Amino acid sequence: MVFLKKLGFALIAAALMFFLLFSYFPQTRAPYLIVYSYAVLGLGVASLIANKIVQSIQYSRLSNVPVRCRRCGWAGMGRDWRRSQCCPECDSEQVVITVH
Repeated sequence: MVFLKKLGFALIAAALMFFLLFSYFPQTRAPYLIVYSYAVLGLGVASLIANKIVQSIQYSRLSNVPVRCRRCGWAGMGRDWRRSQCCPECDSEQVVITVH
């Protein structure tokens, strides 16, 4: 879920920009804006944590699934592919899940 990862980093960057704005321009320091910035920062961290949880679930399911390389024809289990994120024989990223 690359979307959750990018969303998390974007929210954290936005919150840090707000904090930077508050530190350079004290007249913009309103309590509701500071609470909003902390909420955006919390959502960014929560999005990154959710991404890690989803990623670990997907990788655990992938380890017991047969996969095949489209480039060289190598066939094996998902745990072999997961180690390097590419085909162990030809280093291609064109690995697909095969259905029996």
